[in-house]
Amino acid sequence: MRELVWIALGGAAGAVSRYLVTLGCQRWTTTSFPLATLIVNLTGCFLLGVLAQFGMQSEWLRPTLRLAIGVGLLGGLTTFSTFGHETFRAIEKGQWTLALGNAAANLIIGILAVWAGVALVQRWGNV
Repeated sequence: MRELVWIALGGAAGAVSRYLVTLGCQRWTTTSFPLATLIVNLTGCFLLGVLAQFGMQSEWLRPTLRLAIGVGLLGGLTTFSTFGHETFRAIEKGQWTLALGNAAANLIIGILAVWAGVALVQRWGNV
């Protein structure tokens, strides 16, 4: 039961963070590209790479904290369903370049962000 509470708290923090990133992007950019979704997805990929690798190399993070961050915070932060909806709407409007660019950026750069997170922790060595 305690794990569920930590996941819920992390999820709430992730959802609020995602909303704040969206507000910031709406305020500071005028692009039709779904930049906020890309930012939170890439950040989530990078941080999950860091968390997963750090968890494999160290006993420092307790399992409950890993759940709170990995499932809760990062699950609430990343927006794969929003990504799918935004990409679908672009296709529906005939904006194929936008749709393909969005899909490619989220998938390719997302995988690179996971690699960067893993590589960062591997460079630190065992903590």
